[in-house]
Amino acid sequence: MWFSAPSESNLERTHHKIDLLFPNVLTDVLNRLGQGWLTGGAIRDALLGKTTQDYDIATPVRFDRFVDLFPSLWIKAVLPNYGCIKLQIKNVQIDITMYRKEGVYKDHRRPSRIYATTRGHDAVRRDVTMNALYYDPRSHTLVDSVGGISDLMRMGWVRAIRGQESFEEDYLRILRVLRFTFQCGLILEPKTAQAMQDTSHLVRHIHPDRVRSEISKCLQVASISQVMQRMHSCKVIEALMGFTPDSRFVKELGVVLQPFGPQSLETFMTLLGFLYGRQLSVEARMDQLSAALSLIPMGQKPVRHIKKAYIRLSNPNCQISNFRPSKAIQAILAYLSTLE
Repeated sequence: MWFSAPSESNLERTHHKIDLLFPNVLTDVLNRLGQGWLTGGAIRDALLGKTTQDYDIATPVRFDRFVDLFPSLWIKAVLPNYGCIKLQIKNVQIDITMYRKEGVYKDHRRPSRIYATTRGHDAVRRDVTMNALYYDPRSHTLVDSVGGISDLMRMGWVRAIRGQESFEEDYLRILRVLRFTFQCGLILEPKTAQAMQDTSHLVRHIHPDRVRSEISKCLQVASISQVMQRMHSCKVIEALMGFTPDSRFVKELGVVLQPFGPQSLETFMTLLGFLYGRQLSVEARMDQLSAALSLIPMGQKPVRHIKKAYIRLSNPNCQISNFRPSKAIQAILAYLSTLE
């Protein structure tokens, strides 16, 4: 099910008492505000036993009062279009945002307007349920109005709050949700996975640098084969490549690129023909691929990696049984072998 804003009476029945550890400076900030809750990724990470130095606070306090509540040395940036102020207190970064509803996303990245609202509506505007938890470290109270605790701790999946509507509102959320699955070790909730498939074509309109950034974050915690296969299951690979690869092609390409290590991202994105523009000819894409491979340090020549890939793929114990490279993979390998 997708969610609408819960009533305040329903919100009160979603309170939990739990001890989560956070820096004392957050209590100081909350006391200065008078009213407010920690929210977002910091709560999710704390429940998973992870630490962070980036925190979000949501508050009913009006944005125009924020600057007067904190020492100027703490204030890093003021963002009126988001109803947000950024604080830097030693090594702790804190974003404070008023409870808000959002207008139409005209550029599919940012709301055209924001409106003051209640905590319930503030929760529903967020992307996934596990990011819509609210915690007060002073009273050790955790508020969950959208089932985020159950999704995170019991079901072990990432669930969109408003499904397809959310992805159509902000295209980047499709890739963000994929990233959350890897960073948190979770699966996709089935309806969310379906909504991502139904809106996957929208990722073509995301700026290449943002695509690259999100995939790079995935590759920090997962192999390129794992990332590619999950992107394929959500039809994101299809959207970026401009054609529909079969699952075998995706598996093979992931194995071929794996030996390139840190350069696999550059190689992968170039093969998609996306990082340098989707309208490039095959020849231009190959030139860019050559440039990407030139980043490989001397002593780690492409042919050496390609031979390793061949050996790995030909190994009887390879997880791709009875491997016989498809024509597409043969063409890629043949081209790479000419680059030394």
